[in-house]
Amino acid sequence: MANYCFTAYRVVGKSETLQQIKDAINLEPQSDTFNMERILNRLEVPTESPIGLGGDWMNAEIRLIDGVEVLCFDEEFRYNASCNMELIAEMPPFKDAITGVYRQ
Repeated sequence: MANYCFTAYRVVGKSETLQQIKDAINLEPQSDTFNMERILNRLEVPTESPIGLGGDWMNAEIRLIDGVEVLCFDEEFRYNASCNMELIAEMPPFKDAITGVYRQ
């Protein structure tokens, strides 16, 4: 039996970038597995290899926390966290638009 990892992601950055990522995440079928490569393709970011294949997650939403817009989504995956938002934040389209990635 797999060990399950529940990870809460919080991403800070430019409002329009957070909205684009949120919309791309929410287009993923809920019955499918979270696939960051498909999400990046929707955002027209070329990928050479899969960046996190993921598991199940809750819909992404943007919340106002202490006056700052924050993209929030939660993931449930077997064994470990799979979404590599830290790597995504370093990709050219997001490097200057994402200012912080936090997970717990």
